[in-house]
Formats: sequence, structure tokens, C-alpha cells
Amino acid sequence: MSTKTTFPGHELREQREARDLSLAEVYKRVHIPIRYLEALEQAHFEDLPEPCFVNGFLKSYCAFLELNAERFINLYHEAADPGSARLLRNARNEPGVPEWRRELVTWAAICAILAVGWLTYHVVVRPDAGPGNGRVEAGAPDISERPAPQGNPFEPASGHTSRP
Repeated sequence: MSTKTTFPGHELREQREARDLSLAEVYKRVHIPIRYLEALEQAHFEDLPEPCFVNGFLKSYCAFLELNAERFINLYHEAADPGSARLLRNARNEPGVPEWRRELVTWAAICAILAVGWLTYHVVVRPDAGPGNGRVEAGAPDISERPAPQGNPFEPASGHTSRP
């Protein structure tokens, strides 16, 4: 089975040409290198970088052309490596497990980690921190007024002699 027949790169080219755009104009707008745009349109997967980059390229290019990016990404994975595409699709669409349940489990795990952390802090790190222990209370400072110094502050005080 040829990758050119399974990946509809010609649809990308037709949509681009229908908008009367050159590859250079597409590059200026979506910042995908021209050699990768050509490889996508001609389904030459050996000229493309790693699949994670191709996913991003397809999302950007399809959004620019107002096409369904998910369809092109799935077809790319099926054409590039049929086994990995099936695994990718199954990982995203796990049958029988609703999205809200996965989110609930995630939030429950986060709350459990926070609770264990709080309990550990209060039991292990500060076990003797009862009410009032370790508290610092602020009060008014005790300031007694001192009399202002008499005389010249630059002269030595009486009783002190300076030696040359």
C-alpha cells in the first residue's frame, strides 16, 4: 500500500491553490519551512521531521486552510506507521471511561497528595506545635526618655583625657 494513496496531501495542495497562495506565502503566515510543506503535500514522509513536529505542522497548516486537522493527523499516523496510529487513537478514545471520571480521579489524587503533605507537616515536622507554642507576640516597646546630652558632642567627656 502506497503512502501517497492513504495520505491526502493533494487536498492540502488543492486548498492552498484554491486560495491562490504559493508555498512562500504560506511559510510567511504559518512559519512552516517550505520543504516540509512540500513533503506534506506530496506525502513524502521520509523528508519530514519527528512525528511530534509533523502533528504541530499539520495542526497549523490545516487551521490556516480551515480544514479538519484531526483527520489529517490520523491519516498521517496511519500512513507513516499503521501500528502506532491505532495505539494513538485508542489512548485518546478509551471506551467506557468518560472524560469527567478521569478528571475526577486526577483531582482526587491532587487532594490526597495535599492532605498527606499537610498531615506530614503537622505530625512529623512540627509535632509539638500546640496552641501558643512558638508564637511571637508583639507589644509596645518600653522606651524610657533619656535626657539630652549637655555640651559639645565633639569634645571628650569630662574625666577622660586624650593623649597626644
